[in-house]
Amino acid sequence: MDSTERPTQFFLGNSMEICMVTSDYKKTIAGLWQTGIGPWRCYSFTPSNTTN
Repeated sequence: MDSTERPTQFFLGNSMEICMVTSDYKKTIAGLWQTGIGPWRCYSFTPSNTTN
């Protein structure tokens, strides 16, 4: 599957939100996409956009 194709089936059904913490999110997403898991939205959480 190349980067322009979308998976036809979703790995986790109708899940709307999943959190994954990784040191290299681009590499992780590329690997998951190759197995048909996606699409993805990425958010960065930093001290400037979060609170305790």
